[in-house]
Amino acid sequence: MKVTLLNPTLMSGEKVLRSERCQVKLLVGIWPPIALAYIAAVLRREGIEAKIIDSVILDHTFEDMVEAIVQESPDLVIVQSTTPTIYDDLEGAKRIKDLLPEVEIVFFGVHATARPEDILNRDVKFAIRGEPEFTSLELCRCINNGKNNFENIQGLSYFQNGQIYHNPDRPPIFDLDTLPFPARELLSNEKYLLPIAKEPFTLLKTSRGCPYRCIYCTSIPYYGPGWRVRSAENIVAEIKEVIRNFNISNFFFSSDTFNVRESHVVEICQEIKKENLKIKWMCNSRVDNFSYETAKAMKEAGCWLVAFGVESGSDLILKQAKKGTTVDQGRKAIEICKKVGIKSLCYFMSGLPGETQESIKKTLNFALKSEPDYVHFFAATPFPGTEFFKMAEENGWLTSYDWRRYFHGMSDVISYPNLSAEEITEATKLAYRKFYFRPQRFIKELASIRTLGDFVGRTETFLNLIRTWIRRGAIIAKEKEDIGK
Repeated sequence: MKVTLLNPTLMSGEKVLRSERCQVKLLVGIWPPIALAYIAAVLRREGIEAKIIDSVILDHTFEDMVEAIVQESPDLVIVQSTTPTIYDDLEGAKRIKDLLPEVEIVFFGVHATARPEDILNRDVKFAIRGEPEFTSLELCRCINNGKNNFENIQGLSYFQNGQIYHNPDRPPIFDLDTLPFPARELLSNEKYLLPIAKEPFTLLKTSRGCPYRCIYCTSIPYYGPGWRVRSAENIVAEIKEVIRNFNISNFFFSSDTFNVRESHVVEICQEIKKENLKIKWMCNSRVDNFSYETAKAMKEAGCWLVAFGVESGSDLILKQAKKGTTVDQGRKAIEICKKVGIKSLCYFMSGLPGETQESIKKTLNFALKSEPDYVHFFAATPFPGTEFFKMAEENGWLTSYDWRRYFHGMSDVISYPNLSAEEITEATKLAYRKFYFRPQRFIKELASIRTLGDFVGRTETFLNLIRTWIRRGAIIAKEKEDIGK
């Protein structure tokens, strides 16, 4: 059997990050599609021929992407899809199916998990809900054996005889050490570069899921409510393989929450130091469970940046979003990073339930006073499957079900009686200007430049940020004009 795993491009040519819960137009660098590499590794371990086509990194046009699939002529195409790209992804599937009538197409991802009925039709026969590896494997076996009895494949929704069927959920993979390492040999690893340093990097998942209950996060609908972790030995074994086979020493530990248990973080750091691995890495972290001692261990093991989901400068907003953290914890986490010499990247959101102009000002003031090294300001997006989406539907806060407007952090689909979608969008743009367009900010960036690569990388990142917001403003204006017509 021949399987092609696809990271699609858009008809517009815009580049999109599709990484499980991340569904965002690219502000900076392109990430390797590690979810596809995991599926490929599981299939190849069972003797199934698999190939990855990452149309984003290959800079494919929509037509190039379809032609690449046609040339491969696979039996099955597995597509990594997202909520805001779903229409383009379905159009791609239709064009592939028109040219390869015998091919079967399956979608997976957050949207396929939450709303498979949006996807399934005569072109896309299958949707995988939740973790895709073993559902993909069982589906391949079933198709390869010429069978049509899909009802026993857990985690699968499918279209058959004009009807949609939903099988029971698949239990989570509790022992993540049993998974093979991602099939990075199928990726163009040298092309995935860190935005500023312009050095090759890769993603490495240390865990799956999250035990917390933030209302806006898609981790729970996708991975389930628990937190499952790989052993420190297994993680470091993968790091060593990446260094040995691909000559990559930059890593993003891309787990939903790296520091759920501080003792596990320290174990990983100790194992890295024990093996004398000279690597540089970054991670996502909560602002709690982040002590000076843990941060020091991370720094000594090669950590150079931690990304925190601070979200708001208002404790009331954090409480209503079920974040489980406080503003003061966010402030302390940034201070700890400064003390140990780790850079901090903080994510903030405007438009969570209860948001007001006053709470938006608190968030901006927090960012300006706490001075993290980098920030992203997002408009809160209620993705299908989240508690936030359910709340928005029930309270009439949604302005649109046009999934193209649901790009993470850049959507304008939430409007409250006291705070409009336009005000939320403007708040994010103002926050970017206030934070980055300050004389002291330019001086700080200039002072940190060490090489020509640093200068080029920082300039490119800055220009991409400006272009993205200009382009997004034009797209929103065009959509409103079309609606008016």
